[in-house]
Amino acid sequence: MEDPKLTFSYLVSWAKENFPDLAYLHVIENEDDMESNKFLRKIWGDKVFIATGGYTLQTAVETVNTDGGLIAFGRHYIANVRFIIDYGEFKPELLFFSSPIYRCASSTVSH
Repeated sequence: MEDPKLTFSYLVSWAKENFPDLAYLHVIENEDDMESNKFLRKIWGDKVFIATGGYTLQTAVETVNTDGGLIAFGRHYIANVRFIIDYGEFKPELLFFSSPIYRCASSTVSH
């Protein structure tokens, strides 16, 4: 894409104007440049903005305190579906495990 900022600026501006009741905008941050979507936050304004990708607990809190919005940690929950049930709070040291949490009872699956 020649100019992603121009393309996504247009898309987000169009969505905001044509769908004023749209619940939220969800974007994936570039893990190498966590500032890459700030222009979208500015366009989206005070509507709900959800970002994901590359955040630590510290950077998520800083971003929310500075820019507002929400930070999603989907990959961490998908990797460990019992994360909240077992620990009840966010503990970065428990995000990834080297061994599987769940195993199939049988290698045969019938449909």
